[in-house]
Amino acid sequence: MLTLLLSLFLISASASENACVECCQQNGLISCPTQVRMFGAGSVASPEAGGWRVIGLWWLSCTGEVRFEPGGTVVIDHEPRSGEILRLAYPPATVSCFGQHCALPAGACMLAKDGGQNFAVADCNSGQPLTAERMRVRGPVAVQINTTGQSVIHESNSQNPIHSVRTPTQARPLNQNTIELSIALPAPPSGTCDTSDLLRAQSRRQQEEGDQALVENQVQTAADKYLASLTMDACNAFAWHALGQLAIRGGHLDSAVQALRVATRLVPSHYGAFTSLGEAYERNQRYELASDAYHMALSIHPQHLPALEGLARIESPR
Repeated sequence: MLTLLLSLFLISASASENACVECCQQNGLISCPTQVRMFGAGSVASPEAGGWRVIGLWWLSCTGEVRFEPGGTVVIDHEPRSGEILRLAYPPATVSCFGQHCALPAGACMLAKDGGQNFAVADCNSGQPLTAERMRVRGPVAVQINTTGQSVIHESNSQNPIHSVRTPTQARPLNQNTIELSIALPAPPSGTCDTSDLLRAQSRRQQEEGDQALVENQVQTAADKYLASLTMDACNAFAWHALGQLAIRGGHLDSAVQALRVATRLVPSHYGAFTSLGEAYERNQRYELASDAYHMALSIHPQHLPALEGLARIESPR
């Protein structure tokens, strides 16, 4: 019976992805994403060089898997709405196809905005953004049929903010597993950051390629991309943060602390980097410094779950 259920799930997941890709092809598109990034509960946006920097990304897979990446970051050209799909270079039709054929959180729909140029995930009935708890509840494939039998994506003007997550009653233990990783930190930036716009853009591109490699579990490729990003712009705090997170996973805790201290110096409002710094100190049993870092993260984002859990761990009897 279990084998039958697993087979049915795999067939359904494959069908969803294939339907999404087929939809893109019917719209004249060569490629189609089966994962999209979303601005949601726990994400923070701040102005940066004519655009907006988003820190903290939700990843939605076509098969219904949802995860939050606290240190994930992208730059977009406008202030994001709650629940907005960050389509970046993807044309609108790709996100439309994802919404029509892929599994979304339970009770959620893809809502078209700005005349179909942008999209958001929200509650089907109220149009309200989803909480972090709702985001993680898997729903069915989100295809809606109108009276003419055509798939539709609803238009909505709802822009209400998403509230953050609750304080944990019990902290999850740290994952003590490490990965094989070769990493060598570049020199930190000195003086003022006067990188040209061209180099900053190339640095962001390398960083985003590193993010994609990480999604595909190509950790060494990701590390190399982040290092390449920093050779182009040593002041890219988000590449420093990503490199620091990888260093933690590789067990290179001293390197992790160095990278994350640079990230927090460059962007003092980066609560994800402070949280990662707290984790690096915690793993190194430097609990007082870990507590300081977690408290700094919470002074910026008071309900940031990983920082709350970090404090709960180090303040519990050992």
